[in-house]
Amino acid sequence: MHSPLTEAELRAAWQRLRMSGDFDKAMSRTPVRCAVEAAARAFNARIRTRETRSLDAKERAAGERES
Repeated sequence: MHSPLTEAELRAAWQRLRMSGDFDKAMSRTPVRCAVEAAARAFNARIRTRETRSLDAKERAAGERES
């Protein structure tokens, strides 16, 4: 099971998806909510991946990583 998303994360995903219309009214519909939640989780995962990769690159450049 996924951790619950905050309303701010859902609104951010709504804006990133460039959705139009009333956010509150649209979130009352289950299919729309599921789609926006999936997009929010994908955006969050992409951000975490970028942060991890940038840290790994810095560690390799500094010679602080064995692999």
